[in-house]
Amino acid sequence: MALKQNIVVAAFIAALGLASTQAQTPPKMKMTTPIPPSITTPDSIDTPIGTLKFFDGFPDDETVQKVYDNLDFSRGIQAFMSGMPGTSLVGMRTGFQKLGVINGTILIYEDRLDSKSLFSPGTPTPSTSAPG
Repeated sequence: MALKQNIVVAAFIAALGLASTQAQTPPKMKMTTPIPPSITTPDSIDTPIGTLKFFDGFPDDETVQKVYDNLDFSRGIQAFMSGMPGTSLVGMRTGFQKLGVINGTILIYEDRLDSKSLFSPGTPTPSTSAPG
């Protein structure tokens, strides 16, 4: 029984010794290469979506949430912009049909597009591909 207690005490002392050794900074060796600060992750970065905070190169929970919220917002804008040309073409076709332009008929504009048109400008929706 006394032998078991001695082994437990020795293991505990060894563990304390290892813990105190790990807390110390390692000695600088002759062949140690310093890590340039330019390749390390800073503790915080100021961005348009707020301050992003890191600990040992890993983002904290608030930073992760900010980045995912920004990705969701960006994807929403992308989905809206991707749907705009198709929506405009459907609106143009509906308007053309109300003017009597049915499938197989060609609509010719007398003037160029201006700000008075009720469909989107020619930039996101090429009017040459509008179905008649």
